[in-house]
Amino acid sequence: DGSIIASDPGVGVIKAGWHCGGNPNTTGSAGTCPECQKCDGSSCVPISASLGCNDNLVCTENDQCVGGICRGTPIDTSSVLDNGSVGEKAKLPPDLVDGINKFINKVPGLGGITFNTLDVTGTGKLRACCGESVGYLKTGREEKAVEVSLGFEFKDKPLGALGNKANILIDVGIGIVQLDVVVGVLFSSNVAIKAKGGKIDDKCKPETCEFGSLNAAFTPGLKLELTAEVCFLSSGNSVSCTGFIVQPVSATFPLSLGIDVNGRGCNSGISGVGKAGPLKVTFSYKFLLGSIPLQGSYNYEPPFASGFECRLPGGCG
Repeated sequence: DGSIIASDPGVGVIKAGWHCGGNPNTTGSAGTCPECQKCDGSSCVPISASLGCNDNLVCTENDQCVGGICRGTPIDTSSVLDNGSVGEKAKLPPDLVDGINKFINKVPGLGGITFNTLDVTGTGKLRACCGESVGYLKTGREEKAVEVSLGFEFKDKPLGALGNKANILIDVGIGIVQLDVVVGVLFSSNVAIKAKGGKIDDKCKPETCEFGSLNAAFTPGLKLELTAEVCFLSSGNSVSCTGFIVQPVSATFPLSLGIDVNGRGCNSGISGVGKAGPLKVTFSYKFLLGSIPLQGSYNYEPPFASGFECRLPGGCG
């Protein structure tokens, strides 16, 4: 009546479909296939249909069987909210900037320096996050920071003792030619510095740490300048003058530096990048014949000074 199944000693019951993965062991339980797979003879194979499943991960959704493996889509944590409790941007009034510049230019040796900006900004961000122990938190990651931006400019600042005036008098019989010449090397540069520092509190990982960054950009330049004025004093005491300015060569070499601490998250460490170049050389002239200006220029970038970049971690190239 089928209530008893018998077999020869040492043989056991052999029936296709009773197990998956080979002949039964002398001990153990019936073989099974993992989720998203099925038995095919003595093997487990992926199911052909894309069925719902459970990958047992808190931070995924829409789990589906793909190629015999249960895979979920990571929960979107890209949303960012402004934290209104952190201060707004503070900017120096134009009158104060003008007063600072007047003070700077009264200090011996600081003539030619122009102070441009000083901005102080308080920022706050609330970001979504997800952790296996806490799940999805819409505002689980909080960032608070203070950012300071500073900008100033050096404009045609003479270097050393250069810039002395030479006075030459030439008697040409019908009058006197007076030549006043000034030759000097001038230094100019734009400087922009931005610093940022703050704190991260991430409840999903969880972790708390400080972070910061410093970015600076400089464009130092040198130029050789010759300024001359030619006057003719006739025997009748009439005077006529003309002048010209020649900047036969000038050069700029931009520099930038960026350093970041924990910018990609707590324990991400220090990273940085420094860039230099390329060197740009300009040959130019400018003549003033009476009230008529004559001028021209030519730019050149030497191939041997195309610049380089260094990264931390990494190297220079």
